[in-house]
Amino acid sequence: MTHPIETSQNTINRRFALVEKWGTRAGVILALVGFGLYIFSRTSQYVPIKLLASHWGKPLPQFITITGHPLGWDWLPLIGHSDIIALAGLVLLSSVIILAYGSVALLYLKKKDHLYFFLVTLQLAIFALAASNLLTVNH
Repeated sequence: MTHPIETSQNTINRRFALVEKWGTRAGVILALVGFGLYIFSRTSQYVPIKLLASHWGKPLPQFITITGHPLGWDWLPLIGHSDIIALAGLVLLSSVIILAYGSVALLYLKKKDHLYFFLVTLQLAIFALAASNLLTVNH
């Protein structure tokens, strides 16, 4: 016998909070581990820390030209570098809300709360559009 998923608003709120709680913790831990590895030079560094310190105050376009740091999602293949691990932690932290919304979307559908399902799906679409880099602002 299968037990139906409880879809009360309290259950949905708890699911959302649980994903935020653990996603935030994982993001902070990943960022701190990456930063620690970077500072103490325990793994390879994409941008050597000495180079970072000497170019920190430069405008972003100049910093990127000097360091060759990847733009957009091009950092993913470089995840073995400690500075990129720290970046991945920050990306996870900023993505936790997307994971939390995604975790409750189907619960709203199961609950037949079509308005909230639509709103959550719309919010997820907006997040996806923002992350896609299709909308850019040139200065």
